[in-house]
Amino acid sequence: MPCAALAVRACPSLRRQHALVRARSCSPFGVHGVLHEPGLPRPVARIGGGLAYGDARIGWMRAAQLIVRLDGCTEVSP
Repeated sequence: MPCAALAVRACPSLRRQHALVRARSCSPFGVHGVLHEPGLPRPVARIGGGLAYGDARIGWMRAAQLIVRLDGCTEVSP
């Protein structure tokens, strides 16, 4: 919880809206980044967003962040 309080103070977006949750487990789910398509002389960036592992397009994603799945979540009061 101390890290969550620090994050809220440091991040303007979190100051507007946030929730504190405890997860029973988490697992890698996919990646967030920029999706590319074939082009010459190099691939062309098209859209940003997230893709799940197993998506056929993931080889064309330039990943910037990991997406994790949280299971068994409960909201925690500060």
